[in-house]
Amino acid sequence: MQPLSRHLARHLVLSSRMPLHVDGDPVSPGERVDAKAVRLALSVLSRAAGRDLDRGDWLDARFDYEHLADRPRETIGMPLGPLLSDVGRVNVGTMVEAHARAAHIRASIAGEPSLGEVAILAPGVHEDVERPRHRIAANAKAVQFKADRTIAAIAHPHADATDDGPDPAPFGYDPRVMAAFSCRYTPVVYLRLLAWTEAGATLPRGWRARRGRGGHLSLEIPAVEMQAALGASGMVSPSAIGQQLLGPVAEDLRRVGVPFEWEFERSPVKNGVKCLRLRIGDPRGARVPKRTRTPTAMRQPRPAPTGLRALSPSRPARG
Repeated sequence: MQPLSRHLARHLVLSSRMPLHVDGDPVSPGERVDAKAVRLALSVLSRAAGRDLDRGDWLDARFDYEHLADRPRETIGMPLGPLLSDVGRVNVGTMVEAHARAAHIRASIAGEPSLGEVAILAPGVHEDVERPRHRIAANAKAVQFKADRTIAAIAHPHADATDDGPDPAPFGYDPRVMAAFSCRYTPVVYLRLLAWTEAGATLPRGWRARRGRGGHLSLEIPAVEMQAALGASGMVSPSAIGQQLLGPVAEDLRRVGVPFEWEFERSPVKNGVKCLRLRIGDPRGARVPKRTRTPTAMRQPRPAPTGLRALSPSRPARG
């Protein structure tokens, strides 16, 4: 399991707005955030969560943004092998490409408007951020990233500590399950489900949460809250939420064996969406799907030549 704080799992929000370059032009399709980029960002935050931090140092990192003009960064070192596995069976080149997309992720924390939207990761991944090279060596064992200091602090288990419980129980996610997701929104929704369904979890009263047998959970999330509740922002309508987020997320979770049923309840008075109804299975029962060789991936026999190319050149008859 990869450690993270419950606070991050419940409150991390990723912007859905199209990222722009400094000159105002939108990024190219190859630079847009995808599931690999989100997995990479979460893997770096998980590494930050596993560090041994003094409580006082953590408090400084957690609330620095309130009095600093610039966004401070934290250097996070990671073993290369486990990182490639967490991102999803990729090589170094693919990981570097995923990081270029991850650098466009804009994140916020629900309930902290003063934090605003910040970049989780700074551009550039190196073997040594103090002496950066243009390429990562073929025999490299570890790489370093620069992560937003506040977001990295929120990912740490200290964020879950209270006066009554200074040492919170461990919390984390299965990177093998997360590697099976293809939608950029599913990793954060998966974290939400883990936090919502664990024993003793409290949910907003307005969500009308009902827990059933086998870890099932039913929710009615008001329309004004449903986007942030699922870890997204910037979608313009419930229709967009359904097409871009809910539908693909349900398919991803179905693939790993987690039920995720959803529907919009419409208001007959306002002629709009009143709430989002969810029926969720226990994400701790998720299973890693087996890799199957699809017919499109199999070698196809080469078709026999047809038409004029099948004709042999004419030869003069022997006399």
